Amino acid sequence: MQNKPCKIQQAKMGNRAITTIFLFGACVLTTLAQGPVKNSLNSNVHAKARIDMSAIASTLPDTLHLPFFDDFAYNGPNPIDSLWQDDDVFINNTFTNNQITRGVATFDHLDANGTPYNFLSRFASSRSDTLTSQCINLSNDRDLNNYSISDSIYLSFYVQTGGLGDVPEAGDSLLLQFKNAIGDWTTVWNITGNVASIFTQYFIAIDNADYLFNTFQFRFINYVKNSGNMNHFHLDYVELNEDRSVNEARARAIAFAREPKGLLAPYSILPYDHFLVNPTAYMSTSSNREFYMRNNSQNATALVLYDVEAKDEQNTSIYSFLATNASNIPPQSSLVKTIDGFSLAGLTGDTPIITTKYTFLPNSTLTYDSIEQQVYNNFNNNSVEKITRFHHYYAYDDGSAEVGYALDYSGLPSGPGYTVVGFNLAKTDTLQGVDIHFNRAFEEVGNRPIKIQFWADIANGPGKADTLIYELEAVPTYVNGRNGFARFELDTLIILPAGEFFVGWQQNSDFKINVGWDENYDQLNTNIYYNLVGNWAPLPSGFNGTLMIRPLIGKPIIPIVSVDKLDAIIEFNVYPNPSNGNVNINGKEPIQYQIFNLTGKLIMQSMEGKMEHSLQLFKKGIYICLVSNHKGSSTRKIIIK
Repeated sequence: MQNKPCKIQQAKMGNRAITTIFLFGACVLTTLAQGPVKNSLNSNVHAKARIDMSAIASTLPDTLHLPFFDDFAYNGPNPIDSLWQDDDVFINNTFTNNQITRGVATFDHLDANGTPYNFLSRFASSRSDTLTSQCINLSNDRDLNNYSISDSIYLSFYVQTGGLGDVPEAGDSLLLQFKNAIGDWTTVWNITGNVASIFTQYFIAIDNADYLFNTFQFRFINYVKNSGNMNHFHLDYVELNEDRSVNEARARAIAFAREPKGLLAPYSILPYDHFLVNPTAYMSTSSNREFYMRNNSQNATALVLYDVEAKDEQNTSIYSFLATNASNIPPQSSLVKTIDGFSLAGLTGDTPIITTKYTFLPNSTLTYDSIEQQVYNNFNNNSVEKITRFHHYYAYDDGSAEVGYALDYSGLPSGPGYTVVGFNLAKTDTLQGVDIHFNRAFEEVGNRPIKIQFWADIANGPGKADTLIYELEAVPTYVNGRNGFARFELDTLIILPAGEFFVGWQQNSDFKINVGWDENYDQLNTNIYYNLVGNWAPLPSGFNGTLMIRPLIGKPIIPIVSVDKLDAIIEFNVYPNPSNGNVNINGKEPIQYQIFNLTGKLIMQSMEGKMEHSLQLFKKGIYICLVSNHKGSSTRKIIIK
């Protein structure tokens, strides 16, 4: 019997089906909840956030004055330096879908490089992300009038727990701290667990004169399981200002609320010469060409005009539209609009890029208060850009892993388990390899052997048979940088005919490989299949999303990432390789090493951080060398003849 996959809810571990598929992030088991532990709450990764600025901030020219405001409606992945001191949180517009303006700051257990703060552990918790404001002058205003408690200074912000990512558990928390004049931090607010399933606004008063000095700061900190990309808190719309009241109904009247959808479908990216085989087939339908504007006013209907323009890399307009009639947006509601389809044929180069800019124009009858004019409009919230790109690979995903995917044997004996993603090649071309994002969450599996496999066909229907065309031995590889892709290149190029083919992996034992899963692919990807008990099955209904697996087609390309800059992975050499057993490992900086056989058994290791390691392997065969340091880990294959 083929058992069905499931999305795992917290506190439902006892009711698993025999064969399941995990999505780490949308929902997760409490008892399985989060990875390796290093119990120090004062890890040096937070050194920047913990510098006491009180002694020096008065000499800084950029000490801030009220009002302080950030709605994170800008391209991340880091907070802007003019407002914040540290880079731990992830600025994005993919982890939530009902924010009041586009852009949120996501707290998890990954640092700015996408590396867990401590070794992943299911059971231990620790301090993780910190978001610290720059110094703010609460001693006096710009006219040198002294502030007092009677000035009604409030800090407000919105928080959502989970979103499209992982719901925090009961022991996970987000807290807010204020710093006083002698440099002490005091916790003034906190939440635990899943208490804000939708964005909820909180107001905190500056009600103590100890905070009325010229280098005041506030900071948010999350304490979560050592789980990597899990247990998410999302922060939005942070405002600190005077003359406020609790729960005042004030927010930017109109704003873009979500990322616009792309121009292509079903793929987000594909080779341009493949697109040109049948451009109409790869253009998104009207339901996928949507963009979203929101009216955050409590009781006033907003009237807006809008325009849309798409340009190529030469800044030449290839599409434009200007609305001539204003649209009504009821209070506390969103307006969804759809742009027309337009041709993408005739672009120059083999990897063209199209930038589509959406802009709304508030009708002149809309009233803005002084805060709107003074603060909110300083941010570019009235326009948003969506990039459409072509490249030498096929991709369904948008480059952001809100969740991780894995097979769960759930009591089945060790044996082969498979997952594949189907692609439909537009024309005959060469297969170069595959990029895979391994989501760093739950547990480290960088030492577990897998096979990356390419299939011409699988036996998923009548008259079909498994036809494996290539496989390579590998281990999951974590790439520094958020949402970085590990590249697996073929030793021999393969000519693939036009039509369907499949890419995926085989594992031989029960471990959670945790491949990146894009929740913003908001439909069931019917081209994903899994096999644990001898036959292939599609994902069941309700499993909306897609795997972050990208086959490389046509020309060789340099490594890429999808969301932000990829930091270099650990550089090291293994030589001679192949060898008779005497092996040297040389790094460009101090490294530790572990050697595993292809069953995943640890053969030897050295936890001493050195530039050069020498070792001897006596048995012929293939081994996996895992090196690591403070930046992360990398692997190489070692062959002993």
